[in-house]
Amino acid sequence: DVLDRYPLIRLSHVFSMSFSLAFRQNAAEFERGIGELEALADQLSADPAADPAVVRELRCALPLQRLMWEGLHDNAAGLRERTEAWLAAWPDARARYRGDMLNVAAFACKTAGDIDAGLDYCARGQAQQETDHSEFGVSWSMTIRALLYLKRGDFPAALRAAQDGLEHIRERLHGHPEQFA
Repeated sequence: DVLDRYPLIRLSHVFSMSFSLAFRQNAAEFERGIGELEALADQLSADPAADPAVVRELRCALPLQRLMWEGLHDNAAGLRERTEAWLAAWPDARARYRGDMLNVAAFACKTAGDIDAGLDYCARGQAQQETDHSEFGVSWSMTIRALLYLKRGDFPAALRAAQDGLEHIRERLHGHPEQFA
């Protein structure tokens, strides 16, 4: 009941859950959580007393979650195009959301071998994450950058990018052991 009254709390839970479930490969639990939020967004959309800002936030964030899930599972078919469509549809989304989506696009480029475009998405994504003070998002941008350089075969650049990422984690994420594992 509390999560239905405060759907943005549930949304935050789903954001953190999607990373956890992606690594555990638990698609059923992810679908259940996203499905509940989508149903709630539909319900709130029909409720004249609902806060339109909350409904808009849900409508913006839910497709982002689905696309992040796809990226974390290396399902790159059409992923770059879908991220571009989301970015075009939500030009006023939170900087963190835009940064997350740019990271997904960068990862899609890595999978497709379009390294230069991926590096551009990384730079743009990192800038958005920095604007929102999302240090974890910045660390993902740095990780994807290192992967892009590895795929290109530029091992010195990959090493520098990885070292920059580790330094960022030490300084900005207080050395979180979860990111070092």
